[in-house]
Amino acid sequence: MNTPHPTAALAAARFGLSFLICAGALAAQEVKKTDDKKKTDETQKLAKFEVTGSRLKQVDQEGPSPIKIISRVEIEATGRTNLTDMLRDLPEAGITGINEGGTTAAVRGSTALNLRDLGANNTLILLNGRRAVATANASGGTVFVDLNRFPLAMVERIEVLKDGASAIYGADATAGVVNIIYRKDFNGVEVNSSYGNSANTDVGEKNFSVFVGAGSGKGSVTAAVTYFSRGALKGIDTPFGANADLSARFLKEKGPQYAPLVAAGFFDLRSGTGPQARIGLTGPATGQINGQNGVNIPGVPLGTVIARLPGTGGVTPTGAGDLLGTLASATPAFTNASVTGTGGQFNSAVARSYVTQILVPQSNPSNLYNFQEFVWLTPEVQRTGLNLTYRYDLSKNIQFFGEASYQHNKSHIELAPSPISTAGDNNIVVPKTNHWNPFGVDVSFNFRPVDIGARKADITNHSYSTLLGAKGTIFDRFDWEVGYTYGFDEVVDLTTNAISESRLRASLAKSTPDALNIFGGASYRNPAAVLDGIRVQQQKAGNAALDLVDAKLAGEIWQGPTGAIGLALYAEHRREKFNVANDAISTTLDDIIGQVRLADATKAGRTVKSVAAETRIPLVKPNTYRFFKSADLSVATRLEEFSDGYDSGFKPYFGLRYQPTKDLLFRGSITRSFRAPTLTQLYGGETQGLPNGLPDLRRPLALTGDPFDGSTTQRLVKQGGNPKLTPEHGKGYQYGFVYEFPWKHLQGLSVGSSYFRTELSNIITTVGTGFIRQNEVGGGTANLIVRDPGSETYTNRTAANILVLSGPLNETTTVTPGQTVTVPGRIQSISDSVVNLAYQRVEGYDMELNYRKRTVDYGQFSFRSMTTYFKFVGSTTNLANPTLNSIGRSGLPRYRVQSSLAWARKEWGAGLNHNFTNRNGLFSENGGVEIARYYTVGGFLTYDIPTGTADWLNNTRLSLGVDNLLDKEPPLFPDGVGYQQGFVGRPAGRFWSVGMRKAF
Repeated sequence: MNTPHPTAALAAARFGLSFLICAGALAAQEVKKTDDKKKTDETQKLAKFEVTGSRLKQVDQEGPSPIKIISRVEIEATGRTNLTDMLRDLPEAGITGINEGGTTAAVRGSTALNLRDLGANNTLILLNGRRAVATANASGGTVFVDLNRFPLAMVERIEVLKDGASAIYGADATAGVVNIIYRKDFNGVEVNSSYGNSANTDVGEKNFSVFVGAGSGKGSVTAAVTYFSRGALKGIDTPFGANADLSARFLKEKGPQYAPLVAAGFFDLRSGTGPQARIGLTGPATGQINGQNGVNIPGVPLGTVIARLPGTGGVTPTGAGDLLGTLASATPAFTNASVTGTGGQFNSAVARSYVTQILVPQSNPSNLYNFQEFVWLTPEVQRTGLNLTYRYDLSKNIQFFGEASYQHNKSHIELAPSPISTAGDNNIVVPKTNHWNPFGVDVSFNFRPVDIGARKADITNHSYSTLLGAKGTIFDRFDWEVGYTYGFDEVVDLTTNAISESRLRASLAKSTPDALNIFGGASYRNPAAVLDGIRVQQQKAGNAALDLVDAKLAGEIWQGPTGAIGLALYAEHRREKFNVANDAISTTLDDIIGQVRLADATKAGRTVKSVAAETRIPLVKPNTYRFFKSADLSVATRLEEFSDGYDSGFKPYFGLRYQPTKDLLFRGSITRSFRAPTLTQLYGGETQGLPNGLPDLRRPLALTGDPFDGSTTQRLVKQGGNPKLTPEHGKGYQYGFVYEFPWKHLQGLSVGSSYFRTELSNIITTVGTGFIRQNEVGGGTANLIVRDPGSETYTNRTAANILVLSGPLNETTTVTPGQTVTVPGRIQSISDSVVNLAYQRVEGYDMELNYRKRTVDYGQFSFRSMTTYFKFVGSTTNLANPTLNSIGRSGLPRYRVQSSLAWARKEWGAGLNHNFTNRNGLFSENGGVEIARYYTVGGFLTYDIPTGTADWLNNTRLSLGVDNLLDKEPPLFPDGVGYQQGFVGRPAGRFWSVGMRKAF
């Protein structure tokens, strides 16, 4: 148990007190301990240090709350080149929709960590023991720290506290804390470089860093430059991401039991909006009557209501009936479509060539469109960082320290051209005056101008932070520290090849050949000048700032009969600011086609005042009683007051650490938490999205035959802030043990396990479009869905029963063949803004096994395996309803495992690592789908060139690495990209890398 942190001990021996890193700070005074190995009266002084989760220094790394420390050696062994992929593999980490592969304008180019599946809002990210500024790239009210801001080359170690720590660190540490510790106190010059690429496609990664440092007994300065770049992964360059129609893959990989779902089109995720336009009438309610409002169909009596697309049906007209047409909706011929302009006049010959739309799953030819030909799965990135740390010892008891960092990140990603539809874009139509419109009437449409090219997003993020502080000791027993931190983050997201709605309407209204032509079929390409006339760019921009002043006093206040009682006092004052300044075309003008409406300009800020106290009380004098080697009680509490009216009250923490023998440790904790709504959750402007996969449960496509009611339609979904939100409250429990085997042949082997449970009430989240649609009838969400006025009557003309939503919790009524029912109008929009829900619970187990063995002839071996097993994850919107367990559903695998095996002997080193994610499933109104288990195996080999080989090769390490050695594809998932992006870091397959490190 009593193992001092090796990095901290080395820092103490070489440099004295370390600075900036709470988890690595060494105490000014030492404690004595009997050396059991020597079995003599000689005492050995052990340095105390802080670990994440306590502000009191201690000798033992293991405290009342479980903590995982990932050393630099372990980081290098993973072969990862960025922090996101490093932390994504943690068994405790849940899937998150916030990842840099995201293609929506809401958030892209950024990544977040989601511990315990409680959301990124509840995971606190610290840099060197202090809060880091949140990203300006907030996602739907979720405020998080962008992991891409921290170069992995700068990281000395990562400490993951797997317990709620609101009483220590504040409101947003409900799920746990990740403390990123940077390298510092470096002497000399070190150059690192590496290059890696996939064996399957070109996604080359380049990594380069230079560290320069100098120090003396009075102080030190360390400066570093880091650079990382990676090529993009395009969907068409992968076997799993090239086609949005996943039907054949599901049949091949899952077997015939999935045939009914395949036949129903569940896995054909192609879009219903493509270059093969879908044309329909705007409806009799618009007043399209022959002879009125410019409608002129020759041969049709004046006053006739146009109920079908004039001229359609493939019949040469012999009378007015043939001219009226037979198709209410149609599409240009799939081959050799007519491209004849008539200056906005009815053309029966062209109209006659139109055919019935084909929206049958797996059909070819089809109106369904494979948008994956344009989509990038991961972005092209470039990241450059500058970092500076320093310390100066003014005297034996006073030290000044500081840090400055700047990070500039660029990301480029591409997605399919904008889809355009009458239903999804403010009832836009192609007027009868359009030069290419052959029908002589206004028509509704679904169309995607692929000739305009992919939408291209360039995300630029620059952030910087400074820290100035001082610390020391007073009365040779109390450590004090004060610091001032300023952090700033700015994001600009620029999208080109977007389409302006106002320009599009103007182009469609032209009666001249320079009008936009949607009637030419999939192979037709509009002239460049026409496309330039509707093309625009849009910009999302924002910034966030953090001002933080903190002070700490900690030490031993009394030497009691059972030992020294420690006390830490902490105070903090911080100012948070958040600004959004998106351009007018994307917000107030709402002039972007097929893209989200970005949040209106928002400017918000608040101050937070905090005070906290922590004590550690030894319950028995060490080694006085049998089976009571030590027992300590830790108690902490924190009060936070927010300037916008929220008050946490005192939130306590109780932790117990009991060590009956030197080999066995029991521990447990109880904590209470509080989380105020974030600034974006309170004051964020409205955003709009256009997701598909949201069938209308009250108007099933099988009943209405209206493609707009199916899964391929992109529906308007609105989200925004809610100033009426109230805080979340939570409670957490954890208990477990760690055991080190004492027997000779098992020395170095340890096992541990912990049970965890977190309960949150009044949780702040979105309800979700699935819940909203499933509870529209009698479930309290009808006000969140806007529909066309009126109702319609349909008869089930199929041979099968059709289920229609009729009650809450997805309760349905069966419509039998031949039965007639009345349904409401089409969905116009869905509102899914943040609200306070009732309850959420997460519970499970962490298990860990460690083994280290040193041999004389064969070197040193180490093995580590960590598992997180989720017993329950669930939430409810009403405490009167049961909380259902969602484990095993999409994105919630029951367990994840991470293992590593390493060997080192003299100048050689090698290792293997393994990551495993258990199967999970997707369940919806369409049925259940299993997502297979996923695992990857990686390895590394290093060689330190022996001193004396050649002067220029001294202090040089060469390395070879491989990730995903078995070239495993991501497990098949019914999403347009074909896999779960939040779980897979390198989807390109087997990845090789080579590297070199040179020290001077």
